[in-house]
Amino acid sequence: MKLPTFRTILVFARANVVALLAWGLVTGGAAAAALPDRAHAGTALAAAERAVAHATACQALWTTAYDAFTTAEAAFAANSFEASIGASRRAVELSRLGIVQRRAARDGGGECPAPDRNTHGDTP
Repeated sequence: MKLPTFRTILVFARANVVALLAWGLVTGGAAAAALPDRAHAGTALAAAERAVAHATACQALWTTAYDAFTTAEAAFAANSFEASIGASRRAVELSRLGIVQRRAARDGGGECPAPDRNTHGDTP
C-alpha cells in the first residue's frame, strides 16, 4: 500500500474546506448571520417608541404611526425581528411626518417640546 504524499493530503484538505464552506452557504449559515437579531430589533423598537412619544407630546401623532408602532411591538414579541424593524421604521417616519404637518399648520411657528430621550422613567 502506497502512502499519500503531502501534496495529495493538502489537495484533499482544501477540497474538504471548500465543501464545508459551500455546505454552510447552502444550509443558510451565512444567510442566518445576515438576518436581523433581537438587539437590532430592540433598538429600532425603542426609536419608534421615542418618536411616537415625541409626536404625542407635539399633539401630532397620526393613527397610522401608532398602528405601525403596535405592529412593531407585536412582531418583536413574536420574534419576527425583520418585521419589527420594518414596522418600527415606518412608525418613526410617520411620527416625523405628523410633526412636520403640525408645524406647517401652525404657519411655521409654535414649537413642540423636545423629544424625551428617557421614555422608560429611569434616570440617565
